[in-house]
Amino acid sequence: MTSDRPYRKAIHHQDALAELRRNAGTQFDPTLVEKFIEIQGAFQSPNGRIYRE
Repeated sequence: MTSDRPYRKAIHHQDALAELRRNAGTQFDPTLVEKFIEIQGAFQSPNGRIYRE
């Protein structure tokens, strides 16, 4: 969701998280969504960028 694709532009990180939450329980497993959001925060800088190691 946060990467450009030939068929659509990337969306902002916060919008992607909102999309995950909105579709938790239907399109996405709600337990995994919450865990993903929990752990991804450990790799996010204050400006919203994701750290990659």
